[in-house]
Amino acid sequence: MRRAARVALGRATAARAEKLVPAVLRPVLITLLQTLQGAKAGTIEPRRATAIGSVARAIVAVYQVGTLEERLQALEAAQAAQGGSAA
Repeated sequence: MRRAARVALGRATAARAEKLVPAVLRPVLITLLQTLQGAKAGTIEPRRATAIGSVARAIVAVYQVGTLEERLQALEAAQAAQGGSAA
């Protein structure tokens, strides 16, 4: 595959992935994709890429906990509104 075709394919894949990610996490995704490209090209040290990945993983974990907390609160509120008791 020619380089131009690979670049175009990579951009299309990134665009599809970006649509699947919540807006608040899109900057994290973009940074990770750029880091991957830099690591593959040899312009980013593996150590730095690992550090960026670790921070990104922590950001996603915090987001997941926040999202789950919001969902739990919504379920508890719906249950209370129906007259049920919270566990």
